[in-house]
Order: sequence, then structure tokens, then C-alpha cells
Amino acid sequence: GVLTVEVAGGRFSLAASAFERLVIGRYDPGGLDPVLPNTVSDGLKILDEKGNILKVFNSVECRWGCLPDDEDCTHREHVEISRDPQGSLFLQVAPGAVLPVHYSYSPSEAPRRLGKGEKVTLEAGRPIYLWISGVYLDARRKDKRVPLKIVLEQGARLTSRLTHYR
Repeated sequence: GVLTVEVAGGRFSLAASAFERLVIGRYDPGGLDPVLPNTVSDGLKILDEKGNILKVFNSVECRWGCLPDDEDCTHREHVEISRDPQGSLFLQVAPGAVLPVHYSYSPSEAPRRLGKGEKVTLEAGRPIYLWISGVYLDARRKDKRVPLKIVLEQGARLTSRLTHYR
């Protein structure tokens, strides 16, 4: 199958068999992340299990540098997509992340908070929507929170090659 992540018009697809673990979080160029061409600071990134940046979504901005009582910032590693021993894909809050992630199976359904240690299985053909704290179209204005749409399509095949940043 193929795993697809979409956010604010940006899209990234990857063969589900091509990874054991993906991490979604804030892109931090010049800090912990390399400076990559054609990317913007504080976009949303996808990392593989080796730490390679596979995608930076320039269409959104992530808040950071928050005060201790602020729950509206994006961690560098915020959400993890992994494979369980039976081969199913699931998502959970990444280790070390403490700020909220909410999810639903429809953009019109009331989102639920994803608890620390809670795992949500990705079911083939059933989209899941994630609202990661601090992810906006414009992080300074904080006027429009943006959900990520994640879907696993069984039987689908990729038609383009994967390029990753180094």
C-alpha cells in the first residue's frame, strides 16, 4: 500500500513497506536540522527512522519558543507513524512530545485528544485527520489551525520516485 500525508495543499506519498518509522514535527533549519534548498523555516517535516528529512511542507508554519504554560507549539518530533509486530501501521504521540495532538476520522467530526502512549491504527482507505498543536497557515496570526490528512491505500502503487534530502 501507499501512505499519503496531506496538509494545506501539500502532499507526500510513500510506499508503506519503505519505512519502519516516520516522525512528523517542526522543521528547524540551522538548529537540529540541515538547511535545505526550497524550504522555509518552521514548516512541517517528515523524517524517516534514520533521521533523513523526506519532506518539508512549506504551506504551513509551526509555532515554537513558547512559554511553559503555552500548549500551542510544535515539537521537532511530535507524531510518530510506526509498524507493530503484526505489520499494521499506527500513529501515536512521539516520545518526548508533551503538547497536544487531536484526531478524528472526518474533518466535521469533533476531534479527540490523542493520549500519551495511545496508539491509533491506520485502517486501509479510512482517512485520519490530525490537529498538531501549533500548526497554522500563519503561526503569527494563529487564525487558522490546519489538519493533516493521513490515509493508507492498500493496493495503490507509487508512480514517482522518492527523493530525500541529506
